[in-house]
Amino acid sequence: MFPTLKILIFLRPFISSLAFFWSNLFFSIIFLSFLGFWIIKKNIDFKFIEPLKVPLILFSLSLIVGVVFSLNPIKSISQLHNYIIYILSFIVVASLNQNQKESLRKVFIWISFIISILAIYQYIFGFKNLLDYMANYNIHYSFAQQYISSKRVFFPFITPNALGGFLILNIVFLLEKKNLYFIFIFIVIALFLTKSIGAFLSLFLGLIFYIFLKRKINLKTIILISILISLIISAFLLRSNTLSETLKPYFSLSKRFNYWKQTLSTIKLHPILGEGLGNFNILDTRYSHNFILQIWAELGLIGLSCLLWFLFSYFKYLYLNLKDSSDKNNLIRIFTSTVIFLIHNLVDFTFFLPEICTFWWIIIGLGIKTDE
Repeated sequence: MFPTLKILIFLRPFISSLAFFWSNLFFSIIFLSFLGFWIIKKNIDFKFIEPLKVPLILFSLSLIVGVVFSLNPIKSISQLHNYIIYILSFIVVASLNQNQKESLRKVFIWISFIISILAIYQYIFGFKNLLDYMANYNIHYSFAQQYISSKRVFFPFITPNALGGFLILNIVFLLEKKNLYFIFIFIVIALFLTKSIGAFLSLFLGLIFYIFLKRKINLKTIILISILISLIISAFLLRSNTLSETLKPYFSLSKRFNYWKQTLSTIKLHPILGEGLGNFNILDTRYSHNFILQIWAELGLIGLSCLLWFLFSYFKYLYLNLKDSSDKNNLIRIFTSTVIFLIHNLVDFTFFLPEICTFWWIIIGLGIKTDE
């Protein structure tokens, strides 16, 4: 069964929930059925998540409340399966033994490597082919042409920021891996080609957190931070020099401020129970670009409080286990990865993309200690 789990995880990022609705639904049904079968077949004992059981149950109940009291229950039900998959993925992965968890970490590394190769290919060949295709078939869409001409890679996701969010979630597992430098370099190149300033800044803050947990800083870390700062500056300058105003960094930032303002107005209408799971929708976007605000808008203060309680309990659990863990380095990487993802989702929306968020829930499952 474990090889099947790895195959399903490997396929997940290549099926966009927004671009391929039916393929994503079909995959989700298979994945959900497999996870349910695993839990029943293995007769999983939930004692290993005892410190997280209450907040996880309450967050699950808040999702149900978000359906029952939804302004559009049908739409909420259509989104509920994503969260069921997240929670079941967390439980299944948390129940694995340490060898299986190590095997999953390697899967993450190789997925990121393959996606990086494809993204680099997109940069070298893909954009030109796409522009030629549009020209040959007289497709005139100025924004799309400008967007493609900016050559910000995004494959296999829908935006460069989504690709950047996925890569920074997984690149942490390569830190201080001496025999995997070539993979690390390819991922860094692909990350740079996204020109995602939000992803770069999130990774930078994540590295500071990583250093704090390690309680030491060495020359390699200093070099890595210096390179990252250089990439941030370079990406900012490259995007600032584009001719299109809509592709410049300050435009993206101003749009986010506007999204947050609109989200707060939405929250004021239904502050306690929210609009309902999956019902968030404001002018020009389906996403607030801030996971805290969007969860508040959809699940209300009750749902948001349950999620924050779960996160607090999980981080407390990880921090306490750092003191006596026999696998401290990997635990620090898991801790850092989860934090980077949340930081990035203060300005983006990969928390609501199952092709990416599933990996985050799996990663937090990797941090749970089980008795073998």
